[in-house]
Amino acid sequence: MAENSYVFGRERRLAPPPSEQGTLHRWIDRRKQLDSFLRAVLDEAIPGGASLAYVFGSGLLYLLLSQVITGMFLVLYYVPSADHAHTTVAYITKEVTSGSFIRSIHAYGSSAIVIVLLLHVTQTFLFGSYKGRRKLLWLAGCALFALMLGCRSPVICCRGTRRPTLPQPWARIS
Repeated sequence: MAENSYVFGRERRLAPPPSEQGTLHRWIDRRKQLDSFLRAVLDEAIPGGASLAYVFGSGLLYLLLSQVITGMFLVLYYVPSADHAHTTVAYITKEVTSGSFIRSIHAYGSSAIVIVLLLHVTQTFLFGSYKGRRKLLWLAGCALFALMLGCRSPVICCRGTRRPTLPQPWARIS
């Protein structure tokens, strides 16, 4: 057996040759055994192999990070008071460099995160990925799902755009 190989499941894999790893990486790995820890944690066999069905979790992570980053940028300028809210939104949209773009990314990202979240929950439920040792992870995911939808509903009501309302047939015109 080669000394630069390791066992993963039932198969033997070759580690990259030392020339491909940087000296800093080798120095850290000799002291902390980082590579063996990462292999033990991250090298998990995917039943049926990797496919497009497994991208929803990564997509959620990307969308969440984009929401956090754009939200932190918007918080720098937004004043949450009844007197100044509309003024600060107009200031972000018209005066701040790329403010309208950042605000649009944040607004569309919030809709996209709900859609991808619903796809991810549906896929997890239909594939039965929540069974077995992942029950606690499923319950934590359901709690995060409720939290995400709970945080989304006040935003829909308080959004800065005005939408026309349809006439209500039961309202009397005097």
